Amino acid sequence: MTENYFIAIITHILNNKSGIAFTSYSHTGLPVPVFAIGNGSSLFEGYYDNTDIFKKLSKLTGVK
Repeated sequence: MTENYFIAIITHILNNKSGIAFTSYSHTGLPVPVFAIGNGSSLFEGYYDNTDIFKKLSKLTGVK
């Protein structure tokens, strides 16, 4: 329990420093609905595993 609390506090601090925020710290392995407009939007139509979103963005931007 203490280790999870420590990780949550560190994550919160890092999120604040980087200017991002999460509304929840509970995650699931469920596919998520994805919608997009603009260049490359055809890659983002439907439901995908959350790790696939990074892969698709990486393909579009050339980031490896």
